[in-house]
Amino acid sequence: MSDSRTRSGTTHRAFTLIEITIVLVVVGVVFAIATPRFSRAGSQRRVDMAMERIERDFRLAEQDAWHTGTSRELVFDVANNSYEIVGMTDGMGNPYIVDLSRAPYNLSINSVDFAGDTRLTIDGRGGIPIGGSVVLADGSYSATGTVAARKTDSMTMVVSDKVVDMYQSTASVSAAAGSGAAK
Repeated sequence: MSDSRTRSGTTHRAFTLIEITIVLVVVGVVFAIATPRFSRAGSQRRVDMAMERIERDFRLAEQDAWHTGTSRELVFDVANNSYEIVGMTDGMGNPYIVDLSRAPYNLSINSVDFAGDTRLTIDGRGGIPIGGSVVLADGSYSATGTVAARKTDSMTMVVSDKVVDMYQSTASVSAAAGSGAAK
């Protein structure tokens, strides 16, 4: 801080241009360090939300298959970053389609593999004859959700680092997310 005197003899203290510049540089460095961390946290949250949505929709299709005795398919469209539960409608009577490229997700589907197909079939008894995986990404952050083939009423969906027990099925949820590429 420097002192300057006025004609009346009073002293005014002020910051010099160098002091202000140093403070701005420090603030800029702190901001540059913090921004990627906040961005990654947002990406991770969006991917986790989308994986949870997919898991809920698996459960919805599974319940519908049990109740109707009809098989259901979840068909993933990698090019359009969406999926559809074939044979089901939303509350407005439209096909049940979820677009992951729109808010609140704003994600891309990197890959889908159910034995070389993009369809997950749930039979009329709730069984899944062929398991597979879905990889979602937001920038450099990606996560893999896997569904195990099964004949009983248990389902394994890898979503995040917590264990979920849904109604009478067994759902185990474990970490499979990382930066850059899916594990």
